[in-house]
Amino acid sequence: MEYRVHFNLNRAKRRLKRGLWTVLRKGQSRVAFYADSIVLTDATFHHGSEACVSAIVRKGSRAVCAWISGSSTATTEQPHYYDALMAANGGYYRQQMKEDAMFGMTEIHYNPFRSPDFTTEDGRKVAAADVVLFPASDDGVQRGYCLATGIRYA
Repeated sequence: MEYRVHFNLNRAKRRLKRGLWTVLRKGQSRVAFYADSIVLTDATFHHGSEACVSAIVRKGSRAVCAWISGSSTATTEQPHYYDALMAANGGYYRQQMKEDAMFGMTEIHYNPFRSPDFTTEDGRKVAAADVVLFPASDDGVQRGYCLATGIRYA
C-alpha cells in the first residue's frame, strides 16, 4: 500500500514518546495512524511549495510542507522498526541487529530554515531512495530524521 509519512511536530512538542510519525494513505488527507517507526520502499521525497517554505521561515511557524511517500506493508500494529527493516530486506539478520540494521544507512533531514529540500548531513539534496526507515527512539527522544539506503540525489 502507498503511504505518505511526516514527522508530527505537534506530538513532539507535547513530548509524546510514541507515534510521532504521521502516516496517511496516499491520496487521502485523513491520518491513517501514528507510528513509532515505519519502513517505506521505493520512496520519493517531497517538499512543499516555495510559498509554504518561505512562510515558515518568515513567520517561524510550523506547518507540514514536506513528506516522504512510498510503499509499505504498514498497519496500525507496526512491528519494532528493526524487525520491519529486516522484513523489508528479505529477512537479513545478524547477532547485533541494531547496529547492523543501520549500517550503511544515511541520515536524511528536513529543516526549512536550512534548506527547502531533504538533505544528507553533508548537504546533498535527496530526491528518492530504495528503502527509508523512520526510526523509533530507544531513549524516548524523537529527533525527526530518517535513514535511507539506495539514495538518488537531486
